[in-house]
Amino acid sequence: MDKILFKNILVYFSDLSSKRINFYLDSSGNVNFLDSFDISDYKEVLDGEDLVVMPLLTDVHTHMRVPGQEEKEDITSGSKAAARGGIGQIFTMPNTKPVVDNAYLVDYLVSNIDKNSSMKIYPVGAVSKNQAGEELSPLLEMKRSGAIAFSDDGRPITTNILRKALIYAKTFDGVIIDHPEDPVLSDGGLIHEGRLSRAYGIKSIPYTSEEVCVARDVALARETRSRLHLAHLSTRHSLKYIEIAKEEDLNVTSEVTVNHLIFNCENISIFDTKFKVNPPFREEEDMYELFNALKKGIIDIICTDHAPHTLEEKELDYSQAPFGTPGLETVFAALYTNFVMSNKCALEDIIKWMVVNPSKVFSIPVLELQNNSKANFFIFKKNEEFLVKPEMFFSKCKLSPFLDKKLFGFPLATFYNGKMIYKDNNFLQTVKEI
Repeated sequence: MDKILFKNILVYFSDLSSKRINFYLDSSGNVNFLDSFDISDYKEVLDGEDLVVMPLLTDVHTHMRVPGQEEKEDITSGSKAAARGGIGQIFTMPNTKPVVDNAYLVDYLVSNIDKNSSMKIYPVGAVSKNQAGEELSPLLEMKRSGAIAFSDDGRPITTNILRKALIYAKTFDGVIIDHPEDPVLSDGGLIHEGRLSRAYGIKSIPYTSEEVCVARDVALARETRSRLHLAHLSTRHSLKYIEIAKEEDLNVTSEVTVNHLIFNCENISIFDTKFKVNPPFREEEDMYELFNALKKGIIDIICTDHAPHTLEEKELDYSQAPFGTPGLETVFAALYTNFVMSNKCALEDIIKWMVVNPSKVFSIPVLELQNNSKANFFIFKKNEEFLVKPEMFFSKCKLSPFLDKKLFGFPLATFYNGKMIYKDNNFLQTVKEI
């Protein structure tokens, strides 16, 4: 990499401070802060009037589909998609074929990641064998092989197994991630139970399906005093139990997807499979209250629940098409456009929700711009608008709910461990990505 000068760049840090600085990247990808400089020394110079440098985001909930479902996504395509979105660390869920429920498969996944990923990807191991909810997986063995946490995501952890997992994981400070849904109440539902489901006669998923499971999970976390993380919350009715958990200082944390902060059952095309997700998009009030819970610190993290599928699957009839949509490429731009530009939150809030809090909850490093260190950051231009098109996606699944929408703030370049792992075609013309 040729020497690149970043001149008068507004840089945000994980301590939620920001300042304009000058720095350059040397040929080894090291960051060097500058008090003075001679422009003639540099291959390319970026003047930072409208440019912003951010810490790399962490996405704690994705589906890389490895092993066994590589037609949907693989480590190479998934890591490229994450780099496009300004992300440097992701968790990949274990509901694959076969299920990642033992140390051998964690080892396989780690090896695949080491060979094919441009960034850090953490495997999540299954809580129960084959995610069947009947027998506990070898959690400690998987942790020793590299599993960051444990989940039966895609389905809830059965009550008896969840209690056993929480008790066992506490012995080695492990984190259990639950998908809060009562399958009896969901009963094969397709959309949120409400006005539209009744009007169209569509089988639906009531908010109580999530609420009763969250209440159960908090009760078990209280009993065991173990670390529990609740995935992809969708309804305001779940929040009171998490607030109680916070008040009682329980080890309970939670996340919400970016999509559930932007979409609701009234502002989407009800039969468009791009919007078919689980949990479903709920009411407008839920959307607002989930965002307010983030602001209050009740919910800790924003994630994507990046869940790619093949075009053939998503073009099936709505009742047959699988749940899930891609989200890695668009997460930051969607947040920046819908919340920062409208003054509903600040860039510091996004850093808190997608950098600082994931680091605290899962004990992982923060990746950001530091002097005399390998480059870890992404850069974007504040007022640059993009029309979201399929060709912008590196994910094998291009069917984003943001297609044909205008978003600001797409990363122009992403640096991980001193290497430029993504750059926009019109950015840094003389410099090549890896």
